[in-house]
Amino acid sequence: MSSITSVFHQKVETKLIDIEKRRSNGGLKKSLDDFATLINEITVFLEESTEEKVDEEGEEEEEYLTFELIRMRSMSAYQLALTSLQTKNSTIADSYLYKLGFLTRLSSDIFNYDSLSETAKSIPSTSSPLAVVSDILHPDLFKSAKAAFSEFSSFWTYHSYPTTTFFSYNLPLKSPKKTLVSELVRVIYEALTPKFPVLRKAKSAEFWAHGRTGEGQHQFHYDLDEVALAEGKLRSPIVSCVLYLECDGVNNPTLICNKRINGEDDNTGWVCFPEENRLVAFPGELLHSVVPGIPRKGGGRRTTFMVGFWDEVNCSEAGGAGGAGGAGGAGGAGGAGGAGGAGRAGGAGEDSLGPNMRFNNGDELEWAKEMKVNTGEMDLGRVKDEDIWRIEKVWEGVKEGDEDDFEEYHDADVGFTGRFFLRTEGADEIDVEVLRGMGGAGDTKNNKNDALESESESDSEGRSSKKSKKC
Repeated sequence: MSSITSVFHQKVETKLIDIEKRRSNGGLKKSLDDFATLINEITVFLEESTEEKVDEEGEEEEEYLTFELIRMRSMSAYQLALTSLQTKNSTIADSYLYKLGFLTRLSSDIFNYDSLSETAKSIPSTSSPLAVVSDILHPDLFKSAKAAFSEFSSFWTYHSYPTTTFFSYNLPLKSPKKTLVSELVRVIYEALTPKFPVLRKAKSAEFWAHGRTGEGQHQFHYDLDEVALAEGKLRSPIVSCVLYLECDGVNNPTLICNKRINGEDDNTGWVCFPEENRLVAFPGELLHSVVPGIPRKGGGRRTTFMVGFWDEVNCSEAGGAGGAGGAGGAGGAGGAGGAGGAGRAGGAGEDSLGPNMRFNNGDELEWAKEMKVNTGEMDLGRVKDEDIWRIEKVWEGVKEGDEDDFEEYHDADVGFTGRFFLRTEGADEIDVEVLRGMGGAGDTKNNKNDALESESESDSEGRSSKKSKKC
């Protein structure tokens, strides 16, 4: 016979799934009310004592289900706060964020990016440290690139994307063989060198791709030599780039902050909205993210191809060509975005993936063989410099509530991805987390450098340190 807690847990789980579906289909206002009701129901249930007698095994089950209820309440409060910010209700958002124990959050204007033109300033990208270029690729080359990374292309199935392990490839700039990837890198390099003359020092290009739904996001992060960082060394690309390949019905922007790891933060930044065949490039050491997408009915897909140009970087010895677990590797966990698919026969298992895997000519990679490129040399596209949105306030404080309410919904065992809500005053928590997870154990701004002195085998995002050689 099911316990009262078990029955209630099943009810909550079903409701939470239904609310998430409604939210994903654009029913934001209704989901706000439903999240609030569910949070209240869980809180009341947890406060009421049930005098139901259970045996020892039953007690363990009760403890587990109670933990799950607390976890689902935290998740609901987080989603309610996010949805409130996306619907211009920062007061409600702050009340729940405070109960979750957060003190700083991304500004309301950025979360509600559809109205950014009312609060931000549009400036020529040429007058900023960034470059925003539209129509960068020749139409034929763009068509080939978009097809190569389309939703059902072999690139995603080969790598069992989405994965819990970050992976990328490294291509020498003087690659002897012409491939689709080498052409993409060449065109981007030639277009950006006038804006970033320092690119002439680059020896290789790291590349990777992401495909997400319209409400997807990417947490705040720095592009780093991850193998070197695990050894306590900070090294970033000369220039990092994002090329938008698909963004039909999707408009959540890339956010680049005027902040470097271990550096000062003036709380400003820039936003670039996605548009097919548009490229945004920026100094590789800058903090950046993809703003959480506002869910819309019908959704859409946001596909991007990233390039980081390096003068020196460590290549991992991970076997991108199938290596360990190559005969149908394990499926990616997928995180909050859903479960990853099973490994494809001949594909790469997660244990065989890593940062800056050697691409060479891509001859040994099945997915690369399927990528077609015309034999003729392709010129640049029309290449038009675009404006970019200047953000004067990236972060703002969470409005404090009753002191007794602080962390009421916080659960230390529940982690949230994104780093859009922080438990510190200011964005310092991001640097500390990156340094602690990948290079050591820094706890405060005063001992960030200490984090670089200690060694770590892996970081909090599941990126493993791999044996490596200089690329």
